[in-house]
Amino acid sequence: GYIGLGKNRFAQNLYDEAIEQFNYAIKLDNESSDSYVCRSKCYLEKKDYAAAALDIVKALEIDGNDEAFQMFQTCNDTCYQNLAILIDIQSKKYSFGVNWNYYLGVLHQTHNHFREAIDRYNKSLEGGTYALIYENIAQCYSSLGNNSKALQYIDMAMEIDSTNHILILKKADYYYYSGNEVKAIEMLGKYLELE
Repeated sequence: GYIGLGKNRFAQNLYDEAIEQFNYAIKLDNESSDSYVCRSKCYLEKKDYAAAALDIVKALEIDGNDEAFQMFQTCNDTCYQNLAILIDIQSKKYSFGVNWNYYLGVLHQTHNHFREAIDRYNKSLEGGTYALIYENIAQCYSSLGNNSKALQYIDMAMEIDSTNHILILKKADYYYYSGNEVKAIEMLGKYLELE
């Protein structure tokens, strides 16, 4: 169909023609997140970051499209700024369904805005507690050099998901970064026992 034609045009660097094909696909099925993802790639190539951001957010809104999620983590600073504004609007508009605050946390974290990420992750916890969110908060605190806070949050993650052995490794790292080599070695020993 039109998505295949659009992908062919994209592969030939014919971005405007590819966009036309994706537009047709969206007219036929405006709930196809893949169409928005493909079109956003064209906009990124054309350096139309505002349009790309709109399509990425739409794909996330439809079904949390994994490719859109990956794209917004690797976008450049201009696209990041557009995405941050759009996702912030979504977080204020919709307090149910998609966890826009979590997406904003990830967006800020992957672009090294750790304080903003922590703020959004904490807001996302209002919808429920998840080990991954606590783990991400711990990573942000560690990136800011606050490994005592990182240890607090990694402990919270481990309380929720005691079977995730990677959390034990991260806890060992945070002990090491905070200068407590003895505890770091102890945690590595626990990890090796489980493996």
